[in-house]
Amino acid sequence: IQIKDIDFNKGYIRLKGKGSKERIVPVDYNTLNLFNEYLGNRISYTTEDYLLVNTQHHKLNPRVIQTDIKTIKEKCGFPDSKIITPHVFRHTGATHLRRSGMDISELQDILGHSSPNTTRIYAKNDITKLRQSYSKMHPLNNSDLNL
Repeated sequence: IQIKDIDFNKGYIRLKGKGSKERIVPVDYNTLNLFNEYLGNRISYTTEDYLLVNTQHHKLNPRVIQTDIKTIKEKCGFPDSKIITPHVFRHTGATHLRRSGMDISELQDILGHSSPNTTRIYAKNDITKLRQSYSKMHPLNNSDLNL
C-alpha cells in the first residue's frame, strides 16, 4: 500500500489485488488515526512511499511481516499448532463482518473476489446464527423445539 492510496478524509484505501485488479476498501477512522500516528513517527516520507517500510525505507517484504507475526505468536505463548498468519487475519476479519450481518456481495467486494463462492469459503455461516435465522424464518416455528 502506498501512502497515496489512502484517503484519510473519506476513510478508504485503494488496493490492487490479483491481476492488478483495483478495489476500494473502507477503513475505520481508528485505524486511519494509527496510520497517521505511525507516519508522524517516520523521519520523512512522500505520498509515493509505501506505508510499511524497512529501516532503509524500502517496501516491507511480506515475509518479514509473516516472521514478525510468528515471533509475536511465540512470545505470547501460543502453541505451534495454532496457525496465525496475515491470511488468518483476513479470514477472521471476513468471518466477523459476515457474522455481524454484512451482505455476502459487499464482503465479496471488500475481499476482491470475482466469485461469491470464493467469499463463502472465507465466511462460513455460524451454526448458532443459522439456527436463529431458521427459527425466526421457518413457517412452522416451534419455540418448544430444542435443536
